[in-house]
Amino acid sequence: MEKIMEKKIYLDNAATTKTRPEVVEAMLPYFTELYGNPSSIYEFASQNKKAVNQARGIISKVLNADEKDIYFTGGGTESDNWAIKETAEAYKEKGNHIITSAIEHHAVLHTCEWLEKQGFEVTYIRVDENGVLKLDELKAAIRPTTILISVMFANNEVGTIQPVKEIGEIAKANNILFHTDAVQAFGQVPIDVEELNIDMLSASAHKVNGPKGIGLLYIRKGLKLRSFIHGGAQERHRRAGTENVPGIIGFGKAIEIAAETMEERTEREIKLRDLLIERILAEIPYTRLNGHRMKRLPNNANFSFQFIEGESLLIMLDMENICGSSGSACTSGSLDPSHVLLGIGLPHEIAHGSLRLTLSHETTEEEIKYTIEKIREIVDKLRRGIIMYSEKVMDHFSNPRNVGEIENASGVGTVGNAKCGDIMRIYLDIDQDGVIKDCKFKTFGCGAAVATSSMATELVMGMHINEALKVTNKAVMDALDGLPPVKVHCSLLAEEAIHAALWDYAQKHNIIIEGLEQPKTDIGEEEVEEEY
Repeated sequence: MEKIMEKKIYLDNAATTKTRPEVVEAMLPYFTELYGNPSSIYEFASQNKKAVNQARGIISKVLNADEKDIYFTGGGTESDNWAIKETAEAYKEKGNHIITSAIEHHAVLHTCEWLEKQGFEVTYIRVDENGVLKLDELKAAIRPTTILISVMFANNEVGTIQPVKEIGEIAKANNILFHTDAVQAFGQVPIDVEELNIDMLSASAHKVNGPKGIGLLYIRKGLKLRSFIHGGAQERHRRAGTENVPGIIGFGKAIEIAAETMEERTEREIKLRDLLIERILAEIPYTRLNGHRMKRLPNNANFSFQFIEGESLLIMLDMENICGSSGSACTSGSLDPSHVLLGIGLPHEIAHGSLRLTLSHETTEEEIKYTIEKIREIVDKLRRGIIMYSEKVMDHFSNPRNVGEIENASGVGTVGNAKCGDIMRIYLDIDQDGVIKDCKFKTFGCGAAVATSSMATELVMGMHINEALKVTNKAVMDALDGLPPVKVHCSLLAEEAIHAALWDYAQKHNIIIEGLEQPKTDIGEEEVEEEY
């Protein structure tokens, strides 16, 4: 095991993969020797055009598609945008309704949100606790104006493979186009666009040991999707711009290898994945597997560990030369945990302690066993830190009071730092006599942040605003039977959140609360609104 500690253990292949040496070798001549523009008419350039079409042919065979229906793009995000936006534009005379799932990649979700601002209507279908799309809700959501169903083939976070064939059948039966984001699935599981009734499919090379910056969109023949990028006749007049020849060659080579090795490779990955899952669940208490146990990508394992923070786990794994990723939002600057983890029903405090590990063909059993040992050690260390908390802190963390929002609140106060760390928002409902009738909170952060928010709302409930102003961080800590020194800042945030909510109330009603000063916070109002 000592030797492995000196080696980087890369278990974040859902984010990106290492480019295979064979792929790099195939690409190199197109940087230096065969550098011609494939759109030119001379022989030197026409060689490149042939090479591009050969790669297109390789990819089309893997999908059981016509090679003329494969269009190269700059990546999966562009492909998703193209499929959804141009379907909306091309078929708007038929209808303005789109159906997708609540756990799509943001390339799909943000595109749908943009279309909603343009007047389109979008229905976001829920998933069950395993991340599987609810087909009954999908069927019920279909309208005469529905023009597109866009559901990912497999989820990028929890690895759940969707019932794509059934979705395709539903779409076809209702004369609705079906697009699937197959960025995570392409090269990992067999995909036959004919058998699955897929009309459009997005994929990206860097997820299958190919280069970054090259993707594809499959568009079934006969669909009237227009150009997404204008300025030239490339990609049969549908995607302008000089072709990324080295990238296309690399994509073709990468998927050729992926297809040839798929059965043996995925069998090996599944064996290692299951070893990881079984031992983690058996050896680390208060742990759950996220995503479907069997209907999941061969290389994906996603866990939630209660009573710890995902960011701390990631940092400590990195110190052990292990690369993974987390469902925790702190690393992305977002206020909430992963929308996928919330979508499968996890509460914030559990989703906050999540870890995604994704394997590759190079992952070894020795690396997996080492990773298991390190996760167990680190989770134990982090949980021992929580044992320093009092029973009251643990109670308010595990069973927080007054969680939620107050519509048309008398005062709302938000404190913290949206870029990293704990963020608290407190809502006050104050009657005409200045008494706090109700108080709720929405907090993103560690267990101490949740507990102090919960206790602060309990303390100020029923108080007059002048009394609430005197609820200090010390009062919050005393009510919780103390906090570890490293977590005192959480009680300070709770005090500041109360003051911020009182300040907001005073501003709204043009009154002065004696002793109340304008709170200081490094969260800008625009940023707060965007994060919430």
